[in-house]
Amino acid sequence: MNKEPQSTEKNLFWIHCYKCFELFLKKKRQFFLCECRHIICGLCLKRVDQKKAVCPICVKPNGFLLIENSMPKQFRMLFHPNPTSFKYIDWKIVLFQNDAQKHFSLGMLKMKVFLEQYKKNLIRSKMYAKKRYQYYKMLRGQRREEEQHYNSMVSGNNQSYAFNSTSGLGTLNGSNDFTL
Repeated sequence: MNKEPQSTEKNLFWIHCYKCFELFLKKKRQFFLCECRHIICGLCLKRVDQKKAVCPICVKPNGFLLIENSMPKQFRMLFHPNPTSFKYIDWKIVLFQNDAQKHFSLGMLKMKVFLEQYKKNLIRSKMYAKKRYQYYKMLRGQRREEEQHYNSMVSGNNQSYAFNSTSGLGTLNGSNDFTL
């Protein structure tokens, strides 16, 4: 009994926004069919200048039809979950769905390539940050050694000079009292 809705959902997986690739099955947004047969979600449609009413994909002047069960039958049939089950196969429906599936597959492939490149850049950035951290850690150690060396040289004299590493200032005690 549960297999039928899952099968229908699987057959409708291709319905997506051609701009942001949001899936229709998530039911987070409204979707619109353009006259040019592109599918656009409500969020991407809001980003388009409403006065011009152009498709965000092909930039052709368009009208937009909300994808829902109450839309006209000739448009509703484009989204039929099994267009080959009719007595006569309507190739316009099959081609429309195949084009949408191809667009979705290519978009996911592009996204995969983008994410792989992003991952490489992230790994490279982490390695660079780690090298910089090690370098600054080494510089901090050298600075401390220099401070200790300087303080030991100054303490050998009659005057004592203590170098304060936090403020970079110190006090000179001895014959000339100097304080900051």
